[in-house]
Amino acid sequence: MTDYFTTERERGAEAIAAIHASPFDLAERARLALGGCSGLLDYSRGGQPYTYAELHLDPPVALHSPWDYADVAGRLLESMTLARIMTGEAPDERDDLLAATLAACQREDGLIALPASPWTHTLPLVEIDWSHRGALLAWCTRYLALGDQDSMQRAERMVHALWRIAVKEGDTFWYPSAFYPDASWSDTLPPRAGGADLFPGGQLVFALARFVEITGSTEARELAWGLIRFIKERSGAFRADGTWTEHCGKSFHSNTGFVLGALKIALLIGREDVAEWAEKSYLYARELGTDFGFFPHRVADEGTISQGNVCATRDMIEIALLLGAHRNRRYFADAERFGRNHLLESQILHLDWVEDQIEAPFPADRWCAHHPREGLTVEDVARRALGGFSAWTRFNDAFDPANPRLMQRCSASGTRALY
Repeated sequence: MTDYFTTERERGAEAIAAIHASPFDLAERARLALGGCSGLLDYSRGGQPYTYAELHLDPPVALHSPWDYADVAGRLLESMTLARIMTGEAPDERDDLLAATLAACQREDGLIALPASPWTHTLPLVEIDWSHRGALLAWCTRYLALGDQDSMQRAERMVHALWRIAVKEGDTFWYPSAFYPDASWSDTLPPRAGGADLFPGGQLVFALARFVEITGSTEARELAWGLIRFIKERSGAFRADGTWTEHCGKSFHSNTGFVLGALKIALLIGREDVAEWAEKSYLYARELGTDFGFFPHRVADEGTISQGNVCATRDMIEIALLLGAHRNRRYFADAERFGRNHLLESQILHLDWVEDQIEAPFPADRWCAHHPREGLTVEDVARRALGGFSAWTRFNDAFDPANPRLMQRCSASGTRALY
């Protein structure tokens, strides 16, 4: 795949020159982002993406992780599809390889099972939220953009499977755990509040809303609404006025991802009360960040308020756009500020600090020391990452020196935010 690397490097240089001439040229930024989203694919494994790039090491290293297969592959596939709409380019082999990676993980019953590998688990594992969210959004967007019937059939099977395994109590639905056992739930008790990055099922709601919007699916609508009822009213994560409690998800992105989904469903089915609740929750979240679009990676840990997350910025932009279109036009100004400032500044236009080997106070053994050798590469990693989006940002820096690494889900989120 050396030809791809060379071609993308040349295209990237042209796009970067165009961006320097016109920083708000979103089409050129999308063109550059296509290279960033597809640059860190492992062609020896059929185009499976690397999840992380450790830029503090010499040489920089890209690593596989359990998130490769569905969360990252799905997000990248969706964002590349959207970027191609912006640039007018047709999908190519890289899109096909990501789609094949995603499809290979989808079981006949519709659920995504992360395969056993040296960097995942000893047996296939069904992770409910991020894996199915990434896959469902990718299948929906591929269907809308390309009319791809296989994507729609896969989305339909997935929605039915997610509806089938949910625990139902009237019109309230939940998943007892973030991981579905091999046969069935060992118990059907609601998940306990507090201590986790997310509430099981919360990340599915926005993807389900997209599917409802496309198909009118009764199962998707019931499942989305049932999850909203449980998480909003019974989980203890949110108050009635939309503010967040100490039991909310520890990841800011997991909370805003749920609020985005709740708002989308409320607008689709005409639930003014839930739309108002989501608006209040957005206003609460907005106070946790900055006017220029920096939002924290986590909301509950000491000392992490200064570490941002591009996925959170993307959520806040998308919520602001929906609120601007359906509730009050003033929210469009939020989306513009967040996008024109922190989002654009988070796109990687150069990695001079890596090439100059500037010291970063980051312990190398935190992530890499015991990683299987077959699960990493050192081949031109920094240059292949150009055009993507930084993962853990600071107020005025694209990278946090304490965590100077990329996560490909953030490159995908930044690209979707451009769209």
